[in-house]
Amino acid sequence: MVGVGTGGKVSIFSPAGSTDVVADVNGWFTDITPGGTGSWFTPLTPARILDSRLGTGGVSLPWGPNAGRAVGVAGLGGVPAMSDPNPPTSVVANGTVTKTTTAGALTPRPDTPATPAPAAPSPSGIRWPSASARSSSSDAWTLA
Repeated sequence: MVGVGTGGKVSIFSPAGSTDVVADVNGWFTDITPGGTGSWFTPLTPARILDSRLGTGGVSLPWGPNAGRAVGVAGLGGVPAMSDPNPPTSVVANGTVTKTTTAGALTPRPDTPATPAPAAPSPSGIRWPSASARSSSSDAWTLA
């Protein structure tokens, strides 16, 4: 699991190849319990917040090798903004890769200024075998 950064963004990193990325948000968590000891989940009708093929989410180019991009999730697709009294602490989203050029992986994580590129794909990420074996892959991302 990976947290949403304080700016309401998630960074998505690709170590190899080139791929277009699509993400649909399906719900969000917030910490609304006294003392911060629990979370509350709010399901959503799936909403597309990212599609690099079409420029949705402000990204209009494929992810390249060793590339990470910050993608906004707070305030989009029914997820509240970070200024909300109960801002999101995490989101649940389906991520899809398409037009892959080689085997690869995407790693979602909180977007923070000092977070280095991951050494290995996260369990929350998407992995795919190769461009010739499969042109797209989809997986649920739990960004907590």
